[in-house]
Amino acid sequence: MRHPTLVVVFDVESVGRRVIHETIGEAAAILYLTDVPAAERADVLRRADVIFAQHTAKDLTTDELSLIRTVRLLQFYTAGVDF
Repeated sequence: MRHPTLVVVFDVESVGRRVIHETIGEAAAILYLTDVPAAERADVLRRADVIFAQHTAKDLTTDELSLIRTVRLLQFYTAGVDF
């Protein structure tokens, strides 16, 4: 069985990355979209099972937004989403 792919779409500092890794552990492969070359971003988003976002309208282009329609979970970093 393959591990799900978690794609973090906003910029996360090293401390935050450590927290994400400690929390997720081996339950999912973690990819940071900000580390992915522009030419590979669409492929990474198509493979995502889970998206961890802060503000999708700022973190993703209009074309990229359509690529996350099939994700199983869209989790926002903020407590409430006002946008």
